[in-house]
Amino acid sequence: MQIYINEEFCKGCGFCVHFCPTKVLVMSNKLCPKGNFVAVVKDPDKCTACRLCELVCPDFAISIEADEKPTGILREEKQGENLQNSF
Repeated sequence: MQIYINEEFCKGCGFCVHFCPTKVLVMSNKLCPKGNFVAVVKDPDKCTACRLCELVCPDFAISIEADEKPTGILREEKQGENLQNSF
């Protein structure tokens, strides 16, 4: 799996860092060409490929290339599980 952050697009809002459930991303002390602090990958091995960072990034600065299906529980699977337990 690869996590790509395009520093030219990143404006340093920190949404990706805040919403990452496994805290894979952090804000760096490095300034991007625009003069903002950018997000960087801290621990790629913790990434579950949920793609939440991609979804919340308002500037489309993050992309993930996953080798496999995400390891997190999908919403449909969880809902199905809840339905089965209610009978």
